[in-house]
Order: sequence, then C-alpha cells, then structure tokens
Amino acid sequence: MAGAPSGSWLDGTELVRQGAEARIFRTEYLGRSALIKERFSKGYRHPELDRRIRHRRTLAEVRAITKCRKQGLDAPVIFHVDFKRYAIVMEEIKGLTVRDTLFKLESQPDDTQAAKLMKHIGTSTAKFHNCGMIHGDLTTSNFIVRDSGELVMIDFGLSFISKDIEDLAVDLYVLERAFLSTHPRSEELFKKVLNAYHATCRVASKVLNKLNDDELVDERETWWDSAATGTTLRYAYSCATSIPSQRTYVVRHVHDTYTYGHEGHEQRVIVAEKQKQK
Repeated sequence: MAGAPSGSWLDGTELVRQGAEARIFRTEYLGRSALIKERFSKGYRHPELDRRIRHRRTLAEVRAITKCRKQGLDAPVIFHVDFKRYAIVMEEIKGLTVRDTLFKLESQPDDTQAAKLMKHIGTSTAKFHNCGMIHGDLTTSNFIVRDSGELVMIDFGLSFISKDIEDLAVDLYVLERAFLSTHPRSEELFKKVLNAYHATCRVASKVLNKLNDDELVDERETWWDSAATGTTLRYAYSCATSIPSQRTYVVRHVHDTYTYGHEGHEQRVIVAEKQKQK
C-alpha cells in the first residue's frame, strides 16, 4: 500500500488502512515491528472541537490499554505517545482478527476451535468490564488472535470508565450486532460468548437482564433504524449505529458528526445528547 505523503513526519512508513477517524501506518520502532495510529483532522468540525475530540480519544485509548495490561489482559504494548500529533506508536499484533478467523473456521466441520474462541471473547469482555471499563466499539474486528493463540482486544478510542449496568449491556449489544450482521450461526456463537461472560463478570446477571430488557431493546432498535437512514438523532447516548458491510460505531458525544464511507458512498450522522427520562 502507499506510504505517508512526501515531507510528512510519517515519511518511510507504510499505510496499512484508514478508518473513519484514524490512519494506521506500519513502521519500525527501536528495532521492533510497530504500528502508528494517527487521528487525523476532520475539516467539517470546528478546529477547537476537532482538537478536543482527537486529544480525548487518544488519551482514552492510552488509558484503556494501560489499564488492560495492568489487569493482566492482553493488549498492544505502547511504545510512544505524541499528543501534539494525536498519534500512538504501539506493538504490531501478528495474527488474524476474530472476524477473519471465524470465516476461516466455517469450512471446518468441528466447531471446537470456534467454541473455544467464543469463550475467550466472553471472558476477556467480562474481565474488561470488571475493571470498570466500557470498550464502546466491541466488534469481531476489534479482537485479534495472535499467531501464538492469545486473544487481544484492540481499538479503545471510544472507551470510557463506567460501572452503569446499561452501559455494560450496550457494550454487549454492540458485539451481538457485529455477530448478527457478519457471521453465519451467529446466534449459537454469541450464546457461548454470553455463557463465558456470565461465568466471569461480577454483575453478569444484572447486565444480561438489562440486555434482554424490552425497554432497552425498543430504544436500541429505534436508534439503529434512525442511524441507518442518516437522520438527525435525539437518542445518542452509548448506542450503536451500523451501516451494512461496515464497522459498528458507538457515539457518545454531543454535536459531533461521523462520516461513513464505503466504495464512494457516504452517510453523515449528526447526533445530540440523549434526553433523560422523567
């Protein structure tokens, strides 16, 4: 793939991919294979708002990764953080995403490996929640299976601290939607995730009850349908949006705009703070 623009501080790096808010470059750091995650500016945002959002998400990602590693969860090693450029230099994880791993396992008649992987996902998510952390963008693309077999959680830019049961439940709901929209036999796979989550999370019963709560389901589905049409939304607190064949996003910011682009098609969703029920 192409590298960074000529004259850039990223000269000599290789662009691996570009998402909605960040570019990932491959490089070498002190003799080790590394990735640079740079959050780029959005021209449609007010400059000061843009700066604050990029700084907040960079800081949130660094804090979440640090907390993960302190709690014994596998996460990328951070080599360097540049807050002026909103960039993180981190370990390059060698392996496949869970999404790609599951596609690879579909051809195998024995589902033992898939079941083991689902258990790891449920356990890792529960341990993360036990730390008082919400990931904010749990999808099968945000877990990587190392070549050595360990499961690594990645992409913490939308993470935040919370022990609220609804926040925990919505985190699981985002993951559930990722399974439903991407993987065959997703219902059976996700049951295994929830079983492992229940065995590890300290408040699992409350979270799973909330996940199945009719009122929460109605609220989430209203958000989902509205977001898919690109309308202006009133309910934007810790809710999931999805465009077919694309990533799943969590929006938790007031007066922010997200652009979804895929093969020349874009949608822009302007969100506002969720009104509290009286």
